[in-house]
Amino acid sequence: MKLIISKEGFLDWRYSDQDDKDNLFEFIKNELKTNGKVTISLNDVFNSAGFIPAEIIENEKDIPPHHFKDNELIQGIVTHKVKWI
Repeated sequence: MKLIISKEGFLDWRYSDQDDKDNLFEFIKNELKTNGKVTISLNDVFNSAGFIPAEIIENEKDIPPHHFKDNELIQGIVTHKVKWI
């Protein structure tokens, strides 16, 4: 089953902290220095997140409860595909 997540809601959550914005900037800067270009996808950002809060998952009620711990999606144990809206 695919998770349904809003692109805007996910990005607003993911980069709500200044440290996360700074880390993204450093990644972009280093990639440009090293490779002259940057390639990053929404799925890359999703897969690199240490956790995903349940409240940003549109179809949270359809996901088996054992995929969550402390109201956060368990990353790494279960592979989650995402339908971005």
